[in-house]
Amino acid sequence: MNIQTRRMMAADCTSVIAIERASFACPWTLAGLVRKLRPEEKIVNGRVAVHNGRVIGHVVYELSRTRIELLTLAVDPIFRRRGAASLLIGDMTKKLSYERRRVLSLEVAERNLPACQFLRSQGFRWTKTIPHRFCNGESAYRFGLPFGACAMRASTVSLTPTHGENDA
Repeated sequence: MNIQTRRMMAADCTSVIAIERASFACPWTLAGLVRKLRPEEKIVNGRVAVHNGRVIGHVVYELSRTRIELLTLAVDPIFRRRGAASLLIGDMTKKLSYERRRVLSLEVAERNLPACQFLRSQGFRWTKTIPHRFCNGESAYRFGLPFGACAMRASTVSLTPTHGENDA
């Protein structure tokens, strides 16, 4: 399966929201996504995974001085377990460096066992539990992937994402 990753564009937002709705009990809204992608004080970006011109997955992330916070990561249910999320995580690990941003982190609903298992397979580790984090009252597990673990991950997992023309 040929999957490419590229920077998220405004035209991708409706597909991203459809994937959010199919993936989460408390999905992002279109207004919430647009608001996050246009903040004044924070640097928030998105990337999408595309197959045959169709957006099949996405990651929205916030850059800070020392970390990259993945605000959402999801793949269309019919395209799961085909490498799209691994490619998106691979894109994010390339943004880490020892001198600057040294950790990827994200929160996952505690009942989302497939996501927890996927993150562990990618080298992420549980760092804490956040009670009542989501709109339905469910708690979250915070996972982190430090820069040093990325080097080990790269030596054991072959990720070769193909980037589109719109990448910067």
